[in-house]
Amino acid sequence: MDARHQNGRILYAWIPLPWATPPLTANQRHHWARRAQIVKETRNMARYKAREKQLPKCLKKIRVELHYYPQNKRRRDADNLVPTLKALCDGLVDYGIVKDDTPEYMEKIMPIIHTPRKPAELKLYIEWQEEAPDTQKGNRGME
Repeated sequence: MDARHQNGRILYAWIPLPWATPPLTANQRHHWARRAQIVKETRNMARYKAREKQLPKCLKKIRVELHYYPQNKRRRDADNLVPTLKALCDGLVDYGIVKDDTPEYMEKIMPIIHTPRKPAELKLYIEWQEEAPDTQKGNRGME
């Protein structure tokens, strides 16, 4: 279920991520240089995974969800995962799936924390409408 699928006119992709825990959280207190390195690695991973899955480029709008399956029942706040979601969305923009990660082009859903299971897992869900890219504007297909 990690490749592109079609259900009517809605297309989507599940992208498994290589981390058992989110690489960035709102509670971390890293040195700025270390944090910048983790953000860069996370962005690059999203770009790499999008290319690996051969996701389309120049879409008008996408919806992005981060799904976390922790390995234990410890209490967690979904908003603590937002820094990871933000870096992943920036990486998708770097890939070129949409022009920007503003609400006009990308709908970001609050991260979803599922029932614990082993092994722990992080997945990115991306959904878009089937459409022909607009190439008349000369701005990577966006209006």
